[in-house]
Amino acid sequence: MVDPANARAADVGTATSAPAVALVALPLGDAPLHTALAIARALWKRGIPATLPAEADPAAPLQLADIGKQLSRASRAGISTAVVVGPDELARGQVQVKDMAANAVRYVRLADALEGDLNRPAL
Repeated sequence: MVDPANARAADVGTATSAPAVALVALPLGDAPLHTALAIARALWKRGIPATLPAEADPAAPLQLADIGKQLSRASRAGISTAVVVGPDELARGQVQVKDMAANAVRYVRLADALEGDLNRPAL
């Protein structure tokens, strides 16, 4: 499993330069940015293009009002899937996975997301 504590913000620069991004990880509210970064790193290891929003900042995390803007921006950029890492989801040991085209939401266990597996639904 990817250890979120070992995820570094410097790693974002190496993986976000890919022109085609399939997935964006959005840390929301008090959710730790390093958890979203750890999920992105696990996906990179599986060869899945992933990124974080350019303005991802641990000192100023996204708020609920910002999430709609981020999802709209991701959709316009051609991103097919968004992983929302929010405090409520983390409290349940889950992340939210949103299919941008179908506007469908499902939940995946955090442990699976940290392994780069977004296909196994949370129970």
